[in-house]
Amino acid sequence: MKKDKLDFKYKAQVIMAITIAVLVLVYLQLLISSRLREKEQEYRTDSLLFELDKYQQADRYDVGYADGLAHRKRMRTEAEKELVKLNKEFDRQ
Repeated sequence: MKKDKLDFKYKAQVIMAITIAVLVLVYLQLLISSRLREKEQEYRTDSLLFELDKYQQADRYDVGYADGLAHRKRMRTEAEKELVKLNKEFDRQ
């Protein structure tokens, strides 16, 4: 009878130790997965901010490029108008 009690206590301690170990492993797994999710979210946020910055810089360049094209086109039309005036004056002479 005494052996049965010791055997039962031993089995209970083993089951308790296994249960605690499993709970600790589950907790660690949850902790690691939450950290990984946080890191993934940070990475996604950083990459989206990088893409947004890249597109904003491209938009600034395109706006500047378009303004430059419009300015050159204006200058070219003004130069063409002056050329037409000079040709008319040349034809009169």
